[in-house]
Amino acid sequence: MKTLLTLFVLFFSSLLPADEISDFQIGGMSIGDSALDYFSREELEDNKELNWFDTTLYTPISELYLSSSEIYESFQLAVKTNDVNYEIVGISGNIFYENDIYKCYEQLDNISNDVKKLFVDVVDLGKKSFDHPYDKSGESKITDIELVLNDGGRILIQCYDWSETYSFVDSLRINIMSEEYKTFVDTAYD
Repeated sequence: MKTLLTLFVLFFSSLLPADEISDFQIGGMSIGDSALDYFSREELEDNKELNWFDTTLYTPISELYLSSSEIYESFQLAVKTNDVNYEIVGISGNIFYENDIYKCYEQLDNISNDVKKLFVDVVDLGKKSFDHPYDKSGESKITDIELVLNDGGRILIQCYDWSETYSFVDSLRINIMSEEYKTFVDTAYD
């Protein structure tokens, strides 16, 4: 059963618990789906971030929009580079909080608590804050809660608090990643 995450969950008690990361949806998309089911090949090609990582193993695709999404303002996907089927290994749904990072922090805790109710076995690695690796000044921060599922998949609920030096808008990101992609991301920024 696929489970849809909403910010204001009213019916969690009626949902069956999930076991795997592929049981979870963001904007209707799940790990293992083809991005071509949601976006055109042209959209995906035009939004690839080719120099994001030092390696070409995975390719992020950012600034994607679904008009059918009632919750998320934009999406970012990750696929294996050169995968003609664009199988999704990572999904991020983004909600922007211009000048209201404290609302983001409130939602971070609420969503984490709600997500933990959806899964049979989930390990909460706790909340942590750290400098965003993109901002070498150390002024931009990420605060996140990471949840590990029994299949090794990860759910990260994150607040991005950007320095005023950048034109980026503060945001809430809900990320789901396969175990393989999460392992890659953990080493990609070292």
